[in-house]
Amino acid sequence: MRVLFLGSSDSPLLPFLRDSGDEASCVSEPLDALLLAGKGHEFLVSFGYRHIIRPPVLTLFPGRAVNLHVSLLPWNRGADPNFWSFVEGTPKGVTIHHLDAGVDTGDLIVQKEVAPAPGDTLSTSYARLQTELQALFYKNWPAIRSGAAPRRPQPPEGTLHRMKDKEAHAAALRLGWDTPVSELEAYGRSHGLFRGT
Repeated sequence: MRVLFLGSSDSPLLPFLRDSGDEASCVSEPLDALLLAGKGHEFLVSFGYRHIIRPPVLTLFPGRAVNLHVSLLPWNRGADPNFWSFVEGTPKGVTIHHLDAGVDTGDLIVQKEVAPAPGDTLSTSYARLQTELQALFYKNWPAIRSGAAPRRPQPPEGTLHRMKDKEAHAAALRLGWDTPVSELEAYGRSHGLFRGT
């Protein structure tokens, strides 16, 4: 199968796809539907892609465009999902979902809850999410690729954040990515953002 992979050219998903017998090409820049038309791509996989995928592109991949997201959707759609899961005390995990015109709103394929470990920082918790998400993709890619994977709508609740939302809370990141997640939770509680228990 000819797979269009959206993300970093050094992603471990690229060699996995190729080792699975797929012909995978990688794009990290914004897509243009006119440039894609006629290229023969049969499936689109997005992982760590930093651009919004517009409807004209998605129409080229009906039912064959998926995204890997480091949150337990519908919680923490959009930017900085790991940061917000601690500051707001929302569920933590990873999701593979179908792409649609919304921001991380497409039908769910598979998810996994991922609990933080004692002493985690924003960086170590993110690394764990990445590892779990990649493993989830490796396990489920045959069913996703064949169209046999389950598909269900997202529940109505959830949250969405834009990149600029985090700017107002820069003080929470006292040590940048090395900030302990316990400090992020404490920050969320002290600023009335924490929804958890």
